Amino acid sequence: MNGVQVADLRKEPGHYSETAPIGTEGNTSIAGHRTTYGAPFNRIDELQPGDEINVTGVLGQFTYRVLPPGDAFPEQLDTVDGQGAGHVIVNPNATWVLGDFRDNRLTLTACHPKLSSRQRIIVAVELVDEPEELPVFAPELIADVLGEDVVQPLIGDPLPGEDLDTDAGPAPTNAATANLDEGLQGERGAIPGGIAWLLAATAVWVGVGYLARSLFDDKARRVAVRIAAILPAGFCLWFAFEMIDRALPAG
Repeated sequence: MNGVQVADLRKEPGHYSETAPIGTEGNTSIAGHRTTYGAPFNRIDELQPGDEINVTGVLGQFTYRVLPPGDAFPEQLDTVDGQGAGHVIVNPNATWVLGDFRDNRLTLTACHPKLSSRQRIIVAVELVDEPEELPVFAPELIADVLGEDVVQPLIGDPLPGEDLDTDAGPAPTNAATANLDEGLQGERGAIPGGIAWLLAATAVWVGVGYLARSLFDDKARRVAVRIAAILPAGFCLWFAFEMIDRALPAG
């Protein structure tokens, strides 16, 4: 899936469109959920150095191998919040993890800890196969689809205004407009809708109960009316939980 908006990540892991295509030179970055919508990255923290990951993109299937943090981020380890055998923990504003490290890698990102969007867990994996070259028409196509501002990062050239010294050690750059909060923070605009549907469910249930008591003295009829109210109240509750779920972070 190309894109890391809330709707994209509800379906499957999403590719940060500002980063390199799968299987090409540069840093391909993918985000996913850990506890919801199939939880594709649920056990991302268990990945160990040397573990292989097969990823399929438009250019074919490619094999990547998990890097230890010391190899993946040798110059940035003093800036991370924590690390494990095959991952690091960073703040959501650490967009440098999506930058160009002058190698061929895949960066997996998810919320950390589970059920929270307070931090991000990052796993860097190196491309085992030979990188594919983008077709000659790719830069023009990318510019038409994604915009001129993301063409250079995608084709592996320096970002605008950056003087890339190929003799220097790996040093990341900010990846265009990529944002680690994008799609993983949850859809905060869904909260008012969720509350409104919850209030509607409550109003239906309480209102029907009041109506039943007012109209009928017979307990059996009151119960029958209550049972009939389950359907509309449940309908409202379903939408309430759906909206609240959209508002929750991707942890």
